[in-house]
Amino acid sequence: MCVRRGVLNIAKNLFICACMVIISASLGYSVWAHLGLTGFEATMAAMCFFVIQLVGYLFVWKAIVYRALLSRIHDLSLAEAQNAVGLGRVSNELAGLRKTIKTVSKGEMEPLARELEVISSLIKQLAESTVAVEARVGELEALPAAASQPKQKAAKKAAQKSANSQAASESDEPDASEWFGDIPADQPTTEIDKLTSENSPILKAIQNAVDKNKVDVYLQPIVTLPQRKPKFYEALTRIRNAKGDLIRPAQFMKSAEKAGTMPVIDKMLLVRAIQILRRLLLRKGDAVVVCNISASSLADSHFFNDFRKLLSAKPDLADHLIFEFDQETVMKIDTLEEESLRALKNLGFRFAIDNVTDLSMDFLNLVSLGFHYVKVSSSVLLAAKKTGINEIHAEDFSRFLSRNGLQLIVDHVENESEVVELLDFDISLGQGFLFAAPREVKPDVISGSNRRAGAQKIAS
Repeated sequence: MCVRRGVLNIAKNLFICACMVIISASLGYSVWAHLGLTGFEATMAAMCFFVIQLVGYLFVWKAIVYRALLSRIHDLSLAEAQNAVGLGRVSNELAGLRKTIKTVSKGEMEPLARELEVISSLIKQLAESTVAVEARVGELEALPAAASQPKQKAAKKAAQKSANSQAASESDEPDASEWFGDIPADQPTTEIDKLTSENSPILKAIQNAVDKNKVDVYLQPIVTLPQRKPKFYEALTRIRNAKGDLIRPAQFMKSAEKAGTMPVIDKMLLVRAIQILRRLLLRKGDAVVVCNISASSLADSHFFNDFRKLLSAKPDLADHLIFEFDQETVMKIDTLEEESLRALKNLGFRFAIDNVTDLSMDFLNLVSLGFHYVKVSSSVLLAAKKTGINEIHAEDFSRFLSRNGLQLIVDHVENESEVVELLDFDISLGQGFLFAAPREVKPDVISGSNRRAGAQKIAS
């Protein structure tokens, strides 16, 4: 292309020069023929005119080339300025990306480093304990068989005593009464004695649990979706019958409320939940525990007054405790119970509504009472996909709640097929056996006899 353009330029210049020669020759002939000049004079006149034409053409050509050159220089200057702006933008984006990567990496690595440090410490303690036990076993095996048995028992008691004293020295946490005040252990009323005379196994189990302060506590995580990482931990109560079989709240709550002992059971759960929360906070500073409160406890003025005093004395709990009430309780609350909820809301505590089966209730009113979370079972939500929720599509239910300041938690998720069906619902929190079954928190973890192992056991 460039060669062709060069050839054309040469041809054009040659043509112009030829035209100049013809014009100059014509002028010389005219001067010789009409003015009477000699041939030499006419030739000189023709050559001067040719030079004048040539110089004029060169000036014009140079002006055209110069203007084109200025235009290209201007275009290149603009392109350079645009490139400089683009380069600055790219540099800023790279700096921001580098900062983001550094922040994300640091945020992800620090928790992992802390966990590895705890695991390393536990492994070291285990190794030291194993060496000590093996050494002691070797000493006992060397003794005569007749004398070894009592000495083994004494050694076990001494080792247990040493472990307990070591754990006690490591744990600088106060017990429940030190941390949130003295909580009276209410004794069952005569009403429960009257009801247990009917030989109800459940009522007898309730009386035994209340008398002996034996209410088992289980933890079940509420996880983020789709990552499935624990976000909250829900504390669940269980009691046992005479055979040691577990009785779930759905089986004993009605009887306990009729006997008037649910406030006592709720108080026991609160005590243990806060103790567990303290262990979790040692390992994870933003840990949150969800506690269920029954309708009878909410309406019991004696319980609620003590309850509010205890929480008022510890405002730092507000960020780490969520109180959960079932839908039946919320829909039946009266003025007094509503004031109780508002009092807790003013202390900074958040609430969740559980066992939601009626998806057409007034959820906007819940926000004014301090509710932040709505728990709906997967079966109810999937059924609503077929039947509909008033004027709201079931798939938009989570977004509807989010727009009004509530977050949906789908519980009782049992299998992967339910998760696949729930993908269209824009759900960010889930709970159920598919993610993790409720795990019992052992008494030694609650009492703090082994702080590090307890924290590891709870949060795993």
